[in-house]
Amino acid sequence: MANASKNKGKSWEREIAKHLTAIYGVNFQRVPNSGAFVGGFNSNRIASLTPEQLLLASGDIILPRFLSHITLEGKFYKDFNFESLLINNQQLDGWIEQASVVGKIPFVLFKINRKGGFVVFPSAIKDKLNVEGSHLNYWVTKKESPACGCYIIVKMEGFFEKNKEAIVALNVDNYKLYSDAFLQNSSQSSNS
Repeated sequence: MANASKNKGKSWEREIAKHLTAIYGVNFQRVPNSGAFVGGFNSNRIASLTPEQLLLASGDIILPRFLSHITLEGKFYKDFNFESLLINNQQLDGWIEQASVVGKIPFVLFKINRKGGFVVFPSAIKDKLNVEGSHLNYWVTKKESPACGCYIIVKMEGFFEKNKEAIVALNVDNYKLYSDAFLQNSSQSSNS
């Protein structure tokens, strides 16, 4: 019998895929048996994959080619310690690490019971997106982490609708900015 929390996570990933399919008008699918195959410390596997394989192995959602430089990681949990965002949240750090793939912009989409959905993305791209209202700056401070850096957390409601074109443009115009920063952080971390 399947684990109830895994089923909850899978249903959230399917919900994300359905939501993005409705917004972009093309098919998004949950990655079967998704896991951090190339995210975080597993990024060394990238060199052996073709671009098509990388589309299937990055994150929890299979993306269309025009979003090939973005990774989506989905998480659905009963509880989340929002207070720990002020100091250090190892759970969120791990999620960001899973989504962090060299050459790709990581987006973490997490949902918490009775709190709603949230989107986490690198602050380096904030000026390219429509981020209205409240948001939170969050730092991954673990120097050995390939995800070390500043991130923005926003409510998911309306985020992709407002940023549909901007996210596509990130793929073409801005992923290198984030990728270069990612590589710089990774090399600094390994030299520490």
